[in-house]
Amino acid sequence: MRKANIDGGMLLSYSKKSNRKSVFTKEREQAIQVQMNDPKNGFAGFAEFLQWFNTAHDTTVNYKTSHGFIVRKFKVKVKTARKSHVKKNIEALESLKKTLVKPVKKSSPKNRKDIKQ
Repeated sequence: MRKANIDGGMLLSYSKKSNRKSVFTKEREQAIQVQMNDPKNGFAGFAEFLQWFNTAHDTTVNYKTSHGFIVRKFKVKVKTARKSHVKKNIEALESLKKTLVKPVKKSSPKNRKDIKQ
């Protein structure tokens, strides 16, 4: 039916809708956003996120539901950068970056003109 309407020139909008309310309300979505943007309290994986969500919001959400939501809404991927260590001194790191001398680029013997081969 849908294909016939598209081919016949009559284009209908097609979308799946449900009357069921989402488990992820706006308030819960904002709490997830805050927790994901915190570099010191990141999640190690989807299972850790699910455990946090269920305990923080006193709910029982299915793994597949939570995984689908955070992938769709926040564009989360399995491989992410590691979170920063809690005890890392940020000021010391910045001073190290400022005072670090760039290493001298060593040339290989093939490229040096003063050595006879």
